[in-house]
Amino acid sequence: MKFQMIENKLYKILLIFFVLALANITKSYSQDSCQIAIVEATAAFDNGNYQKVVDLLKDRINECDYSRDTKLQVYKLLVASYAEIDEIEISEKNALKFLKHNPEYDFLSTDPLTFKNSISKYSIRPNYTFGLDLNIMFITSNVIKSYKIIEDPNYTVTYKDKLSIPFNTAIQKHFTQRFSTCFEFKNYKIETIKNASFSNNYRYESIIKFSTFKLTNLNIYQIIRFNKISLNAFGGFYGYVSKSSEFSITPFTNNIQGEMYDIYNTRYLNVGYTSGLSLIYKIERFNLKIQARYSEDYLLLNRVENRYANPFLNINYLYVDDDIRFSQFEVLIGISYNFFYKIKHKYKK
Repeated sequence: MKFQMIENKLYKILLIFFVLALANITKSYSQDSCQIAIVEATAAFDNGNYQKVVDLLKDRINECDYSRDTKLQVYKLLVASYAEIDEIEISEKNALKFLKHNPEYDFLSTDPLTFKNSISKYSIRPNYTFGLDLNIMFITSNVIKSYKIIEDPNYTVTYKDKLSIPFNTAIQKHFTQRFSTCFEFKNYKIETIKNASFSNNYRYESIIKFSTFKLTNLNIYQIIRFNKISLNAFGGFYGYVSKSSEFSITPFTNNIQGEMYDIYNTRYLNVGYTSGLSLIYKIERFNLKIQARYSEDYLLLNRVENRYANPFLNINYLYVDDDIRFSQFEVLIGISYNFFYKIKHKYKK
């Protein structure tokens, strides 16, 4: 009885191994058949037997486990062969499938003419582009109106601004082949040092710091494109909010440094405009970018709450901060990626 049970188990195990081996042989045979079909179809296409190409590949394109590159080659043969036998609608459907798998395809010299003609009937553009930029910002403080210390005609002031190097992240929406709009997100710091001099060798240094979150909207137009290089012009507006600010004063009398006072910490909204040019080099779905732009605040950086009498300065005069706004010259170097392509037939609604 035990021997019979063991015999039954061995029989089941051998049966399972046999089924698995048969399945593997069938799969291997099927894959060999798929590869042979491509060889035969290529030869048939070269000999002008386009109907045979269609018969060999029209079902195998979906049933065979082809690699991406092999599947693209099969689509090429089908698109060209259907066009040769005047099955134009089926040829265009396969051309559309080809472009969905490879929207940034560049024609090769070996591609069949009928394949090129079918592909050329479609316009292809990315729907969205996501990018990351290194942004070198040269910031300048522009004094719109200077408020002097009362009864001190010798009051003078100079500003010194620091270089800022933030990163941009951007999402771009394409509306046509040439026109698109872009939203950029940036976090950066502005620091400007103000040196003021008074009568009797009295002077002080103030440091204004802003850590800002900046949102920029750009409208972009492609001026010219040559092969993989394009020149684009853009313009738009931006807004930023100071996340945390510092306004501190260090008084100096007879070269003796006094105390520092943090007297300003608040949030405010500012807006401005920007414009510039960008040069883009395209590598399949990736874009390498170098860009130059000029930006300037539209609203003044006025802070009425800073107008106060500071008892620590040992003078009984009213201190009024200048009205300033910032301008920036920026150089951006970045990379972006195209996704969600829009593929449309040029001659069909």
